[in-house]
Amino acid sequence: MNKKLIIAIIAFVVVIAAVIGAYFAFAPKATEGSKSITIEVIDDKGESKKYDIKTDALYLNEAMDEAGITYEAEGTYVNTVNGITADYDKDMSYWAFNVNETYCNYGIFEQPVNDGDSFVIAYTVYEG
Repeated sequence: MNKKLIIAIIAFVVVIAAVIGAYFAFAPKATEGSKSITIEVIDDKGESKKYDIKTDALYLNEAMDEAGITYEAEGTYVNTVNGITADYDKDMSYWAFNVNETYCNYGIFEQPVNDGDSFVIAYTVYEG
């Protein structure tokens, strides 16, 4: 290969690297979401932790992910929140989900999130 071709290839690679670097340096940054919501988690000891977040989440599971709330689900049934497992078969415990002081009619993967919503996720033991 001749030297001019090698120099041209090196120059091309340098220009591409500069363009990519500039893109990442000046690309739009993520912004806060447009909806303000609160999620309160009440654990098995009755201790409460509130998460006030701004989100563009469409569904509760997405907002929980953004807030850093961990969960495990079997299908639509959530059995573990923040590392605490509720086992209905063992002691009739479960995680109750409420939105704006009303029991959620949907699972977390279908529960819509609207501006101003207040969610409560509470470890609950059925006392029938």
